[in-house]
Amino acid sequence: MTDAPCVAVREHRAQLDALTARLLAAETLDEDEAYAAAGIDRNTAAGARARGEAPEADPAPGLPPPRATPGLTATGGRK
Repeated sequence: MTDAPCVAVREHRAQLDALTARLLAAETLDEDEAYAAAGIDRNTAAGARARGEAPEADPAPGLPPPRATPGLTATGGRK
């Protein structure tokens, strides 16, 4: 296994195993629970950066600006 998907799985195996264990226990997870189960800070995850939700991140081309969340700044920081 030397292709990029296999490398990605190997690099993130512990996170995938933790997420799998949590899913087996709970059957369903919302987005916050899935990030927590994998030990990923959702505010700095790749998806948050692409959506412009991470601190100092601009949305990727073609994505709408981040939506406002009560109690948070547009970049996800607390007011």
